[in-house]
Amino acid sequence: MSESFAEEHWQQLAELRRCPVGRTDLYGGLWILARYDDVLNAARDWQTYSSSDGSSPVPLQTGGSVKLMPISTDPPFQRDLRKLIDRHFGARLMPAAEPATRAIALELFAAFEGRGECEFMTEFALKFPAYSFFNYAFGVPPQTSTAVMGWLDDILAAPHRAAESVQAFFGWTRSLLDERRHGEPRDDVLSSLLTGTVEGRELTDDERGMVLMNLVIGGVDTTALAIGNIVHHLATAPDLRRRLDEDRSLIPAAVEEFLRFEPPNSLRGRSVTCPVDVNGVHLAPRDRVVLAYGAANRDPDKYESPDELVIDRFTAPVPAHMTFGAGPHRCPGSHFARMEIAVATNLVLDRLQDLELAIEEVTYTAGLTRGPRSLPVTFSPPS
Repeated sequence: MSESFAEEHWQQLAELRRCPVGRTDLYGGLWILARYDDVLNAARDWQTYSSSDGSSPVPLQTGGSVKLMPISTDPPFQRDLRKLIDRHFGARLMPAAEPATRAIALELFAAFEGRGECEFMTEFALKFPAYSFFNYAFGVPPQTSTAVMGWLDDILAAPHRAAESVQAFFGWTRSLLDERRHGEPRDDVLSSLLTGTVEGRELTDDERGMVLMNLVIGGVDTTALAIGNIVHHLATAPDLRRRLDEDRSLIPAAVEEFLRFEPPNSLRGRSVTCPVDVNGVHLAPRDRVVLAYGAANRDPDKYESPDELVIDRFTAPVPAHMTFGAGPHRCPGSHFARMEIAVATNLVLDRLQDLELAIEEVTYTAGLTRGPRSLPVTFSPPS
C-alpha cells in the first residue's frame, strides 16, 4: 500500500520470490506467496485458501464492511453466481461487442486527436473502459459512469467520504434495478442478476448491488491502467511500436505480454482454512495469505528473460500469465478486457503518429492497483 512499493515494485517482488514464503506483520500479519507454482496452486485451491473473508490483500475487517460478490465468496454460492455473469463475457461474444466498443473509443479520440497532445489517462484511458463496460453490461448511457466511478474512488481511496459514497452507490444500483424491472428486458448482466437464481433462490437487491460494485471495480480501473501501461511503452519504445504497426497480427500476443509484464492488479488475498505447508513454512487456519500475481508473472523458472518485454512471447507455448488470476475466481471479464485493450492499441497505432511522452518520468499509483498516475503525450494528428 506504500509509495515505496509503487516505486520499487519489481525489485521488492523479486526479493519476495527468493523467500520460501514472504511475511509482514502489517494488517495483523500477512504471508506472501510470490513463486508462480505456489500462487497458481493457491488460486486454484479454494477449499484451503478461501475468499470468504475478502479477496483484497488487506483483510476485509480492515478495509471496510462492503463484501464484494462473487470475488469475496466461495463455491458453491460463488460458482452459481458466476454462471449468471460468465454467460455474457465468453470469447465467442466479443466480436459482436467490438463495433460498439470501437465507436466509443473513436468518439473519445475525436475530442483530443486534432490537438496533437493530450493527457492520455484522463482523456481516454480512464473513460474508455468505463463507458464501454457500462454500455455493454448494463445498457446505460456511458456518461452514467462518471458519477459512479467517483463514488468508487472515494470508497477505495478516501475513507473519510466512504460512508456517503457507499450510500450513493447503492442508491444508484437500486434505481437501476427498479428501472430494469419496469422497462424493456435485455440480454445483459443486469437482467441475469434480476431473473437468475443462486443456490435455488433469487438474489436480494443488496447482493445484486455487491455484484455490480465488484464488476465495476474489476472491469474498469484495471483495464484503464493496463491501457495506460501499454501506451507508455508505445510512446517510449519506437521499435516496439513500429513492429506492432507493421504486423497487426502480433497484437493479441502482445496484449498478453503487456499484461504479464505489467499487471494492473498484482496482489490478491485469501484466508487459510486448514493447516498447510508451503515450501517448508507452516500456515495455520485463519492466517491471511497474499497471492502476488505480479511476482508470479516474472518468475524465471517459468519465463525466459522475465524482466524483458517480448511482444511475441505468447505466439509460442508458454505458461499462462496470472494477471487474470486462476481457479474459480479467474476474472470473468478477461475476454472483454482483452478486446478493449486490442481496440485501444489499434487506434493508437492508427491515429496517434509520432507518439512521444511529454514528461521525463512516469510515476505509478500506490495501493491495490498499479498504473501511470498521469500520461501526457504528444503526437501528429491524423491527416
